[in-house]
Amino acid sequence: MLKKWFSLDEFITPSIIRFCYVIGTVLVTLVGLVFIASDIFNPLSFRGYALKGLVMLIGGNLILRVSCESWLLLFGIYERLKKQN
Repeated sequence: MLKKWFSLDEFITPSIIRFCYVIGTVLVTLVGLVFIASDIFNPLSFRGYALKGLVMLIGGNLILRVSCESWLLLFGIYERLKKQN
């Protein structure tokens, strides 16, 4: 395993991207839920946090997913091209 690590025959970046995706999803979801909860539990001051939280829950997770999949796609293309040669 160390030989593969130091010879740079295998990328570790896809694993890092997957790990960052999981952490990012948890963080974006938590922040979105905090925004929604802050607006629900303080109904006198409507600042639109519930709407912002909903947009963050849907849009933030979608943007994060698409960006991570794009990077993984590039590494997948490289792996397939490497197998063909």
